[in-house]
Parts: sequence; structure tokens; C-alpha cells
Amino acid sequence: MPAVGPFGFSCVYSRILMPVYSRIQVVENDKSYEIPLILTVYATTGMLGVYLSVLQYTVLGISWLFGRDIVFVGVLIGLHSFGMLVSPLTLGGLSDKIGKRKVLLVSFTLLAAGTITAGATSYLGAFVLAVFITGAGFSVTEATVCAVLADEFPEKSRRHLNFSQIPFSAGALIGPFVAERLIDYGVFFKDLYAYCGAGFVFLGCAFLFIKQKNDIAAKSAGEGRNIVFLLKNRVFMILAACIFIYIGIEAVASGFADSYFKIVAGAPGYSAAALSLFWGAMIPSRFLGGTIKLDAKWVLAIFLVITLIGIMGGMLLPWHTAKLAMFALCGFGCGPVWPLLMNEAAKSNPGRSGLELNAMVVFGAAGSVLYPMVSGVLAGASSPVAAYYFIAASVFIILFLCFRYFRLAKKP
Repeated sequence: MPAVGPFGFSCVYSRILMPVYSRIQVVENDKSYEIPLILTVYATTGMLGVYLSVLQYTVLGISWLFGRDIVFVGVLIGLHSFGMLVSPLTLGGLSDKIGKRKVLLVSFTLLAAGTITAGATSYLGAFVLAVFITGAGFSVTEATVCAVLADEFPEKSRRHLNFSQIPFSAGALIGPFVAERLIDYGVFFKDLYAYCGAGFVFLGCAFLFIKQKNDIAAKSAGEGRNIVFLLKNRVFMILAACIFIYIGIEAVASGFADSYFKIVAGAPGYSAAALSLFWGAMIPSRFLGGTIKLDAKWVLAIFLVITLIGIMGGMLLPWHTAKLAMFALCGFGCGPVWPLLMNEAAKSNPGRSGLELNAMVVFGAAGSVLYPMVSGVLAGASSPVAAYYFIAASVFIILFLCFRYFRLAKKP
């Protein structure tokens, strides 16, 4: 078999790794592959949630460890998101040409290399680079496993994409609590990144043996289709703007929770709980997003309004327990938004959604770069409260864009 793909590992892949799973190819009517595939994807999204919450829980401590102030919190989150922005442009779009399995093997390698380096290094420059590399692996992994589900189960893609985000939320829910307990038992907080790296190594190896029925690898599958092709599609660009704003809202709402409770609310003991509740409240709402029979337009509108109430309530209510409840309500509102927007993108090219979903991640990553950096400047100039008012105003914009998208999408 000739070597394929643009990377140096391709020869090893085609001659050594390909035979490992070529003997377990999927038969047309064989459904036995579905449960292992779904469980592996769910475990992957769960591990991504754990890592993201560990980053958000430790980012202020990392800033202090390297002698930086709160502005650097936004910089670190932004650098992670900048890695998420670059990699889908260079790697994610290849999934429809070389196959999603190969792309996942590269993205897991980036995740493992970045997190293990972050846990091991004592130099600021190396840590910054590690965060960037981890972000690069994060975005492509998240988009590509969603493309796997959308392409394997096109008739139930809305349900599967919502349900796949439940373990993500569960991982993000338990991440801060587990991190807090490990730190209490003497684990250095930066070592948590290396523990995440071990999980990514295991999951990357697991994907070698997982069958996929619709892993499109023919070059003709992606002929004439690239990021530029999507940029010319006005309907897709409105959808991309929605994901840009939403990811920015989510990144600020969760990323500044620790800073808000420690600096503004004066309740550092509540910060881990607030972050966990934010992600944990997404579990029931994502279940609802995958089962509720309402049109996607109205589901998005309802949950975005709930998000707005949670943000404003968290800032205006004076009691710590009420603020915790509002952070949970904000997470509940955010829950179904990402999978619903991604599902709309996947529906535009059934069976070959790798390009669309990676392009959505590009725009989402751009939002998570810009929003935390702007919010970090606003927080530095006044307090983290300014960051939350900034994202509250953004909810109105995304509501308008969502309704605009659905109007245009229905036109022939």
C-alpha cells in the first residue's frame, strides 16, 4: 500500500498501523461497531471536559506562579484558543480527504504532547507553547469526533451531538473538585496537566481499534471544498458568526469564574463550586436539547435567554449562594447551544461534515481568543464584572443572528 497523507508519519501509518485495524473493517449491515464507537467518542469528550476545567481552575494560579497578574489569565486562555484557531485550518479540513481516523491520531498526539509538557516544564515560554499545542489538539479532536458521530448517524445527529456533550459537561463538572482534592492531598497543581496527558495517550490508542463505517478518505470527497469555499456561503457565515459569539460567551463565563469569586465576591471557597456547577448544569440541558421536539430555532432562543438571566443574576444578586445558582443557570442555558449550532453545520453536508465542523471550530476558537483577551483588558481596567456585562450584551447579538440564519436556511 502506498504512503498517503501529507505528514511524515504517513508511511508508518500505512505500513504498520493500517494493517492493525484493516482486519476489523465494518461489514455493510454490521451494527456491532456502533456501541464501542459511541462510548469511545463519549470518553474522549469527557476527557476534553476534564482538561478544560483543569485549565480554567488553575489559570489564575499559573499566572501567579510565573509572577503575572490577572491580565495574563486572559492571555493564557486566549493562547489556548489561538491554537484551537490555527489547527483546523491546517489539519481539520483534511479529514474528508485522508480520513477522520488519521486526523484524530495526530490531534491526540498534540493533546498528549502539550499537556505532558505543561505539567513538566518550569519555564514560562515552554508552558505558553504547551498551552498553544494543547489547544491545537483540542479543537481538531472535538470537531472530528463530532463529525464521526454526525456522519455515522445522520438521521440522529442532533441527538448524538447533544448527548456526546453530556460527558464533556460531566468531565468539566468533576474536574475542579478532583483537582481541589488532589491538591489538598499534596499534588502540585501544575502536575494535573500531565495526568490529563496520560488520559489522552490512552484514548488516542483506543481509536486505532475502533471501527468507522463512513470514514471518507477519498480525495474526490473534498475536491473543490475548503475554508474559502465556505467563506463564500452567506448562510454558513451567519452560522459561523453565531458559534464565534457563543464560544466567546462560554469561554468568559467559565474562564473568569475563579477570578470573579476570589477578587470581586470575596469568596474564594466558592470558585471551584461555581465552575463545576456551570459545567454540571449543562448535563440536563444537553439531554433536553437532544430529546425536545421543538424546532431548533426555538430551543436556541429559550436557552440563550436563560443564559442571559444567569449572567445578569450572577452579577446583581448580593448573596454568594444566589450567585452560585446563577452560574449554574448560565451553564444550563449554554448547554444545548454548541451542539445545536454544530448540528446545523453538519446537516449542510451529510456524511462528509469534517470540513464544516472544523470550520465551525475555527470561528469558535476565534471567539474564544478575542473574547477572553478583551475581557481580560476590561477586568484589568475595572473588575471581572465588566467581562460579564460584555458577554451579556453579546447574547442579544447571537439571538438576532440565529433567527436570521433560520430565515435564510429555509429559503430554496
